[in-house]
Amino acid sequence: DTYFLNYEVEINKFNDNLDKFRTLTFQQQKECLVKMLNKNQLYVNYSEIKDKQFNVSEKDKKLNRRFQDFG
Repeated sequence: DTYFLNYEVEINKFNDNLDKFRTLTFQQQKECLVKMLNKNQLYVNYSEIKDKQFNVSEKDKKLNRRFQDFG
């Protein structure tokens, strides 16, 4: 339902090479996966924090409201 991968990622190519991926060290695997993320999806606009698809915790919503109060 949600897509957080970079649009340039060829997921089929990745899936076809899982055996190679598994031979990498844990650190190399993390680096590879981080490169695959769409960095624009690492934040949620304040106007969308109530949207259930983003699953923003009540703790994070409260923190955001505190920053909004300073504006």
